[in-house]
Amino acid sequence: MNKVVDNYILLDKLGAGQFAEVFKGKDRLNDMHVAVKVYSLQKFLSTPKLKEMILNEIKALQDLNSTNIIHFYKMLKTTNNIYLVYEYCDSHTLEDYIISKKFLSEKEALQLMKQLSNAFKEILMKNIIHRDIKPSNILLTSTGVLKVGDFGLCKFLDPAQEQLEKLETIINHAIEKTVIVGSPIYMAPELLKGQPINKKVDLYSLGIVFYEMLFGVCPFEDSNVENLIYKIEKGSLNFPLERNGISLKTQNFIREMLRPDPYLRIEWDKFFGFFEETMVFPGKVEYLMTNEENNRNNNNNKNNFLGERAVSFLDELPKMKEIGLFPPNSGIFLFIYDNNFLNHRKK
Repeated sequence: MNKVVDNYILLDKLGAGQFAEVFKGKDRLNDMHVAVKVYSLQKFLSTPKLKEMILNEIKALQDLNSTNIIHFYKMLKTTNNIYLVYEYCDSHTLEDYIISKKFLSEKEALQLMKQLSNAFKEILMKNIIHRDIKPSNILLTSTGVLKVGDFGLCKFLDPAQEQLEKLETIINHAIEKTVIVGSPIYMAPELLKGQPINKKVDLYSLGIVFYEMLFGVCPFEDSNVENLIYKIEKGSLNFPLERNGISLKTQNFIREMLRPDPYLRIEWDKFFGFFEETMVFPGKVEYLMTNEENNRNNNNNKNNFLGERAVSFLDELPKMKEIGLFPPNSGIFLFIYDNNFLNHRKK
């Protein structure tokens, strides 16, 4: 018989980690599926670092609101356990997806990175540093929607702060035995060394994730943290183009994200702008039109169906600019046709 906690029925076990088991559950009030993390109450109360991680995640997710960030519903407590109830993603992690495909096409990787950029606009606005971005902490739904999760290692910046001046080193002794907190191969070198950090640590991790999407491996790997830091800071960043011939533009973008010195690393505004300029959207490409072509069609009275639809959507352009789907001052028209975003080009 399935266990019932409050209004939730625990169904299939989805996985287990060092401290928690994860179940698929169902809300008896509305039949909605949820994900439920189960922690031992005794371990929660006796392990300060675990308690901090759980409360960190709850605080962050209660403050964040984005289609591309996992939703947290509630925390429940019984005599023996703590239960955290989340939005359920009906597919798999990004890690599983990369493994199943070996590597992703540049177009698909860009589309997923666009969704990650949407998530981080919200994370950045709320002055949160995630600190643990990796494919296993990114979920995908069956419809291709990406969701960032696992905020247990996140830190909160005061709006006036530029960086966290003091931070525990990556080797942490608080959880029963010496463990590495997080996954070093995805972490910025300043975080690995326990130096003061700012929001750019997440930019570095996103660069590693982007690289792994494209090639199926991480650019720098070593089981020894000191050796890993040396490879990041002294090694060269190589792209196995024989495996996946990505564009020079994307190569250069990843190089900017993976600069070891955070002060030379790409700025967040430039990161967000890259995806607005690249204009990668799901959907079928129906027509390519610049403003010059649109004017020429109007002047020649070419009242074909697409031309008429293009003119009818001109009033929507200011709205599109406001939500960041249209590069300002680019001189390019963005049109919608049959609910698809149209790809487009500069002359």
